[in-house]
Amino acid sequence: MLKFARIQPEDHPECFREILRLRYNVYCLERGFEKVSDHPDGLESDVYDHRSVHFAAFYESSGEVAGTVRLIKNSPLGFPVEKHFGLDLDHLVSCRDQVCEISRLSVSRKYRSDFNIVKGLFECVAMESRRLGVTHWCAAMAQGLPRLLSKQDIHLKKIGPEIEFHGPRAPYFGRIDDVAPRHNAYALYRGDLRVGKVASSLAF
Repeated sequence: MLKFARIQPEDHPECFREILRLRYNVYCLERGFEKVSDHPDGLESDVYDHRSVHFAAFYESSGEVAGTVRLIKNSPLGFPVEKHFGLDLDHLVSCRDQVCEISRLSVSRKYRSDFNIVKGLFECVAMESRRLGVTHWCAAMAQGLPRLLSKQDIHLKKIGPEIEFHGPRAPYFGRIDDVAPRHNAYALYRGDLRVGKVASSLAF
């Protein structure tokens, strides 16, 4: 059975290492987005990890981490999408604490046919956003990911041109009320859906 958990590095160090290992496999070995030489321990991490809330999808029978995503919170570091695309989100929102960046979405190659992984991870992100009082999401996305998300009724708006950043990527932004109004994630965000596969299995 597929389960989901909210993972913090200091509370779940072993599971967090498995998240970083999956990110290394996807971002370094498979996609070449990050340099293998920058991560000699086989764990992909950066300065934003300790400014983020992390989620893992795993199969209860094996405990293997099948997917992960993180939600980067506002901090003095700013958001990666601002740093890499030269953006200033202050022009788009009145309060930066109401913005989080969705980042490092990764699914193990052998489980990519299970669309419930991405769906469930976004439900996790939605519930956490509600808990934090977040109203807007931003993200830097490679070609193909916006189409994948649109198939699940998640629609972020492109707010800048593509640049060469670990492959062609563009910045996206959106108010949560507009991004996923037909997705289960939105019902969870609004508090209209309280019990479901994710809501009942998520370890907060």
